[in-house]
Order: sequence, then C-alpha cells, then structure tokens
Amino acid sequence: MQSNLSSDVIVEILMRLPVKSICRFKCVCKLWCLLISDPTFIKRHLNLAIIDKDIEHQRQKLILRSSSTPSLYHVECAAMTSNDVMAVKLHFPLISSFDKVKYLEKSPNSDSGVHLNGAVHWVFARGKDSSLVSMPRLIVAFDFAEGKFRELPRPYDDAENVTAVGVLGGCLCWLGEQQDFWVMKEYAVKESWTKVVIGVPFLNLRPSFLKNDEALLVINEGLIVYNPKEDTHREIVIHGINGRGNLEIETYVESLVSLNV
Repeated sequence: MQSNLSSDVIVEILMRLPVKSICRFKCVCKLWCLLISDPTFIKRHLNLAIIDKDIEHQRQKLILRSSSTPSLYHVECAAMTSNDVMAVKLHFPLISSFDKVKYLEKSPNSDSGVHLNGAVHWVFARGKDSSLVSMPRLIVAFDFAEGKFRELPRPYDDAENVTAVGVLGGCLCWLGEQQDFWVMKEYAVKESWTKVVIGVPFLNLRPSFLKNDEALLVINEGLIVYNPKEDTHREIVIHGINGRGNLEIETYVESLVSLNV
C-alpha cells in the first residue's frame, strides 16, 4: 500500500482511534499490522486515554449483568445520551462455569476500590471484636508512588455509614446508607467535603462515567441518569439483556493490552 504519510503521522492518527477500528485496520497492510502490534504503540494508545479526557470518554464502556443471568453485556457510554440503549452480549471463556463460582456477600470493606490521584481508595471497617454493622467506616487509600496506606478524612467525625467511594468530576465522592452523598472538592481536605442532594431515591451509584459528569443511578431493575448541576434525571431503558433482576454495572476503558501479557 502506497502512502504519502510518514509512519510517525500514521501512528499519531491510529492512536486516537477506538480499539475496534484499529483491530480492523491491522488487515490494511503489513506496515499497519506491525505498527499496531508493536508493544510501544499499545502502551502509547493506552496512555493517551489516561492523559486525554476526551479520548478516555470515547473509549469508556459500561459492562452490565442482570442478577438473574450469568451473561455479561456491554454498552457504549456515548450511547447513554439516548433514553433507549441496546446492550451487546459479551462472549467470555468462563461463561460455561460461571454458575459454579462462589461469591462472598459484598460488604463495605469488600469494594473493588477507585483510582484517583495516583492512589486506589476503599472503604474499610475499623475493629475486629465488634460486629461489622457497628464498626466505624474508614476511607483508606494506597499511594502507589509512596507504597503506603493512608486514611482520608470523612465528611464528619461520626460518619460511620459509609458504604462506597467513587469519583465524580475528578473528585473523590462518598456514599452513605441513607442516600447521603458527598464530594471532596479538594483532595484530602476535610473542609472541602460538599453534600450533594440527589432528588430521586436510588439503590446504587456509579458516578462520572459520562462526559458532563452525570451520575448513573440503579433504580430496582432500571437505570437513571442524574444531572447534579441541574437537579434533573431521565430514565434509561436497556434493551437486549436476557432475564430480569437488579442490574450490576461497572465502567471500563477499552485498550489493546492483551490479558496474556
């Protein structure tokens, strides 16, 4: 294939494309196949999503599962601007034995954690002699640069009903049992905690997956997108998911990194 573009220019263009398109373009010619398969290109393609928010939002997707079925589905986050969304079923190698996997009941000191400011944050329960329900809740972060754990301040001293942490608009957020939702405007500064009032009841919260910092609320068997700035919400109907039951959702950013690496 003849091209007037240099390899460097081609790489810069390809790095900004979604994974599905890049995988298709490996068939264009040997040069493109070599460029796309190069570990350096794969790393740069991933790093671009880390430093460029527009690229990150372009590649963000939702992964969904109904509590009544082991199947997994994904939805483009960009499609969430519509009120009717079609989910696509994912094929993964463990589906045949998925129902044999045993689960531990999720509790506040079993959350998967959220990444912000070079650290991963969890909610932990302090103490080992009392029941889990009565244990004070802590927000704990592991700093990768320093290799140390640290405790972050809660919104108020007796805030023992912390159930989860998340990230909203680049800020750490905190979710309590009674729809108590706070955002830390300045990282690690207790006085910067700001309470956000959400005008609809919700069971779960997955904030900051949309470009305009809207929050995704799980309402029984459905979803609601909530805009905290305008205090408005809209219902999202997800089509294509077999079975009924409460939805479990997570966000992820697609990449070219192989699980075999």
